[in-house]
Amino acid sequence: MTRTCKTILLMGATGSGKTTWINAMINYVLRVEWDDPFRFILVDEKLRGASQANSQTQGVTAYELRYRDGFRIPFSLTIIGTPGFGDTRGIDRDKEITLVIKNLFIDKNGIEDLDALGIVVESALVRLTGTQYYIFNSVFEIFSRDIEENIHFLLTFSDGSSPLVLDAIKQAGLPCRKDSEGSPRYQEFNSAIYETQQPRQQPDDDFFHSHWKKTMGNFKSFFEELSDMPTKSLQMTKEVLRIKKFLEMHRESIQKAIDEQLMKMEELRKTEEIIAQNRDKVNDNKDFDIKVLVMKKLKVVVQDGKKALNCTQCQVTCHYPCNPSIWEESCQAFSTHTFPSNCLPGNAPCNVCPGKCLKDEHQHEDFKWDSIQQEETQTLYEVSEKYKAAEKRKSNAEEILHGLKEEIERLKSDIFKTMEEITDCSNVLKEIALQGNPLTVMDHIQIIIDDENRDEKPGCEERIKSLQDLKIAFKEKK
Repeated sequence: MTRTCKTILLMGATGSGKTTWINAMINYVLRVEWDDPFRFILVDEKLRGASQANSQTQGVTAYELRYRDGFRIPFSLTIIGTPGFGDTRGIDRDKEITLVIKNLFIDKNGIEDLDALGIVVESALVRLTGTQYYIFNSVFEIFSRDIEENIHFLLTFSDGSSPLVLDAIKQAGLPCRKDSEGSPRYQEFNSAIYETQQPRQQPDDDFFHSHWKKTMGNFKSFFEELSDMPTKSLQMTKEVLRIKKFLEMHRESIQKAIDEQLMKMEELRKTEEIIAQNRDKVNDNKDFDIKVLVMKKLKVVVQDGKKALNCTQCQVTCHYPCNPSIWEESCQAFSTHTFPSNCLPGNAPCNVCPGKCLKDEHQHEDFKWDSIQQEETQTLYEVSEKYKAAEKRKSNAEEILHGLKEEIERLKSDIFKTMEEITDCSNVLKEIALQGNPLTVMDHIQIIIDDENRDEKPGCEERIKSLQDLKIAFKEKK
């Protein structure tokens, strides 16, 4: 008789008790009793040698329990343990973990469906910190909306009292399976389940024994619920991941375009100031030098044998790194969020470069295109030539200033348009993604301002001023 196999994915913060939960679970499944002088250990933390500050689970690990007579559960079981989020190695490590989990879903040898997403969290947490919100968002943003009813909270280090973290979960509005009253479904567990009974009577035996019985009962309740949970295909989750990859690349290209537009706006503003300060010289047609910051394109050599897909017409990098051997089948620059990346038209237009150029106008090269600001000396004649009046006579100061202001307004309009594209990208997943906070244009402007304040790159004061002006202009536009 072929037995059903249930798959559980365990996720949570470093130190939340995922490893202990797995070890306790195996003792439940294998019918270990309180009086038995042994406990099974599936994952030995001492052998791993990790500190509590760093995740003791170093990679994604699958534990398969094939059904045997005597199991407390009527099915086979696959437990997938993941490294803990939020350890001392920082956000880069968390991104690595997220990538590993994503690869688990899309790899041909990965998992195709899921029965439960077990979120392991400490029972005694009074509130969720910013870091914990970040951890939950990192977990939930991977999945599609149809997984919500399979999300189950596993509360660890329970002392038998009402779990404080439950209110925090409710207040945060975290997506999960709920009971008839709308409260999150959960079970409590205590590591006492795998305290070894000694031959002699211990003073605290009654304490441990009571936790043992309660935890065993909660495992029974959990597996009964698991039997009733519908198995979910990860196909929609894979689609979420594919769309996210496309949108991430699209947002990066738009962000780069905004950076270049802000550089150009800064150049125009500086020129405008100089013209305004030298009205008399301009009106008297006296030529003089003007020093302004201008945007220049440059080539940045790439390392480690990687290739960049560059547009030969627009002089921009559309995809990096890009594998030349498979790019025509899978390059995200020529994919859309409505069609699989392996179903592209023959000579499709690029989603990234400003000219939306065709595939044939792109090449794999050993460098990326970047933009920098450099100080350049221009003459008044060169500036005025750009803004000559229609009748071709010499431009006076007011005409040059008018031309500069018109170009600044055009750039503002372009930036609004590209920011609205970013907003659209952020909101595309709203219908199918489990969790995501759609951002407005104003949110994106503020994010860029915050980044400028943090990074303090040359010219940041002018760019921040331009961005503040954009916020005001966008409010007035709405």
